[in-house]
Amino acid sequence: MKLKDAILRSVYLLGMEEEVDLAVDGLKRNRLIDCGNSVYAEIAGQYVHLKTVEPIEFSDGRAYYTDFGFPVREILSVKDNRGEVPFEMTPTYVAAKTAGTVEVRYVYHPLPAGLEDDLLLPPQYTEHIVAQGIAAEYCYRTGLVDEAIFYQARFESAVTNIARRIRPANLPARKLL
Repeated sequence: MKLKDAILRSVYLLGMEEEVDLAVDGLKRNRLIDCGNSVYAEIAGQYVHLKTVEPIEFSDGRAYYTDFGFPVREILSVKDNRGEVPFEMTPTYVAAKTAGTVEVRYVYHPLPAGLEDDLLLPPQYTEHIVAQGIAAEYCYRTGLVDEAIFYQARFESAVTNIARRIRPANLPARKLL
């Protein structure tokens, strides 16, 4: 889904179709984009762990986070041609006893999205769920606290239900007396 799709859905949820034109740069449009990025970052930070594998160049046993394709949240593994290599995360780089290009698997923070950018979320996170979060954030920022609480409750309920893995319950057969 694109950020634009979720924002359009939130505009309809809020009943602002007449007030917002996403094709025209303006305060409400920019505020909605910022709200969308806040919700995207919240989902990625609390509910979904965005992971990627990338070849990274190690020099003197270090690979600086600025050389990675995304902002690094956590390094999961470092593999060279011999297999997994022990590593240590520091504030500015990852250290490992290796050199050259190695495969690094890591969790990352999403980059801010533009209107036409895809949100890198699992398919369970539909545009409707993201739109509820955007609506809640927009209402908070504009002082509509009651509406914000309403949309926030719906958003949190939806993402909690997605994040929770529910196993089907096996109920024993009962005999009627």
